[in-house]
Amino acid sequence: MKQSTFVTWAELRVGILVVAALAILVLAVMTLGGRLGVFSEKYPLYTYMPSVSGLQPGAPVRLAGVDVGTVDEVKFISAGERDSIEERFSQAYGDSLGARALLIRFTVEEDVQEKVTRASRAKIGTVGLLGDKYLDLEVGDPREAPLQSGDIVLNEAPIDYEGLIARAAEGVEELVGSLEGTRVLVARINNGEGTLGKMINDPALYNSWVQLTERGSNLLTSMESGDGTLPALINDQELYEQLVRTTDDLQQLTSQIREGEGTMGKLVRDPELYTEMVQTMREGQQLLAEMGGGDGTIARLVNDPALYERLNRFVVESQALLADIQQNPRKYINLQIF
Repeated sequence: MKQSTFVTWAELRVGILVVAALAILVLAVMTLGGRLGVFSEKYPLYTYMPSVSGLQPGAPVRLAGVDVGTVDEVKFISAGERDSIEERFSQAYGDSLGARALLIRFTVEEDVQEKVTRASRAKIGTVGLLGDKYLDLEVGDPREAPLQSGDIVLNEAPIDYEGLIARAAEGVEELVGSLEGTRVLVARINNGEGTLGKMINDPALYNSWVQLTERGSNLLTSMESGDGTLPALINDQELYEQLVRTTDDLQQLTSQIREGEGTMGKLVRDPELYTEMVQTMREGQQLLAEMGGGDGTIARLVNDPALYERLNRFVVESQALLADIQQNPRKYINLQIF
């Protein structure tokens, strides 16, 4: 006959603690699994990118910032797979793989399947500037059909944070160089080097500026007081009124000319006078042309060198005759009185 075994109170407390711990563990696993979607149904999707920027299998998949899946595989596209993937990609989006060389296979919970459509885009996000990577999905247009198991999600190019940091470093270096150059320039100015340094540090130049300012102030004072020609031109009220009257007369004269009044107005406005002037100019040009061509009396007077010589001799002889008459008038004038 078996003897009964008595359980001590200490052993009973240990058993109760173990059972409670197991219950808490099961509850935690169920809660965490439900939160992470471990026990929810999922379906696979694919995307192709030229670079994954450090994305690793096991990274979370987020839809509008909410965890909805996991990255299962990241690998390079082999040469044998490329043709078939190219065909699928072309059928899905009418585009080619191009520089896309990496395949990303990930799973998404079926509860959010209607939010992942052809309009959805996949991109790689970063927790912080240099934190862990995750695959981020955009919520698609609900009017389009949801993607099914094995479909392709079009990607957006990942942000190259390393390139951004490199460019930022280059910018900082350029800024430091500029600041160093500015520091050297300021030091040279403080030492009185160059034109600007002399303008700032040279007391003689400062004194010259002060003297020039004083002279300018004195000139303005003289102009205000009315001394000299220039102040008289500025301050003389009579001169001002004369200028105003002259301006009014000019405006009136301009108005008369525009209206065709007076000789100048007729010259400007009368088409008949204009025609007559044009005709006169043409006749004058024709007369000059005839004179230049040697036709007519005036043309011969102008162009005949023999006639010029005869006229010249006649003038010379006439001058000599007049001079002889003045010296010997009795030779030419003989008056007899009865």
